[in-house]
Amino acid sequence: MMLKSYIILFIVLIVDITASILWFGAVVKEEYNWPRRKADVGVVFMSNFTRNFKDIGPETLRRVIHATNLYHQGLTDHIFCVGGTRRTKNVFGAEYMKQNLLNRGVPGERILIEKISNDSQSNWQVAYPIIRAHQWHSIMIISSPLHIHRLKRLLFNKPWQGLDIYFYPYSYKTAQPQITLFEIWRQVHYEWLAYLSHYCLPESWYHYFIEKDRQ
Repeated sequence: MMLKSYIILFIVLIVDITASILWFGAVVKEEYNWPRRKADVGVVFMSNFTRNFKDIGPETLRRVIHATNLYHQGLTDHIFCVGGTRRTKNVFGAEYMKQNLLNRGVPGERILIEKISNDSQSNWQVAYPIIRAHQWHSIMIISSPLHIHRLKRLLFNKPWQGLDIYFYPYSYKTAQPQITLFEIWRQVHYEWLAYLSHYCLPESWYHYFIEKDRQ
């Protein structure tokens, strides 16, 4: 009986790894083929914190470093940090991202933040009217390839009036800090779970669980 359980577990693991590799490869191939254009503002989406919520975590740092490089390359004039609000902890991820950008030489007057949103949907719901108020006409979405792949299907699957939207994922090969295979595997499964919750949960349930998890 024990041997049978191990065999089943091994088969499930092999299927999972194979599906992860195939899906990851397809996503990366698609996301790296977008043309690169200059944009008025780069929108950086928050990801994780450190365990004590005192700074941004490694995945968010990859996005911030990528945004910094794009700014210094002259590909965007402003950087807009969105997400990471934890109201009960009085913690705002966008503030941490801004401080990291300042430390990397991005001028403060070129950085914008918001302190309301805490998931991808609310990130964009809050960011869009602010972008329109600044009369910016082109934006770049800065995140991981896997996250951008989901954003394109759930948020940017329709035209947004008056906006040209470009996608700028970081490269898994050159990302800093370096990303491990285990982190990629976790990202793949996080994205699968995000798709599942979006398509299977009633919207009220989705927002309830997000608020409970990210208070």
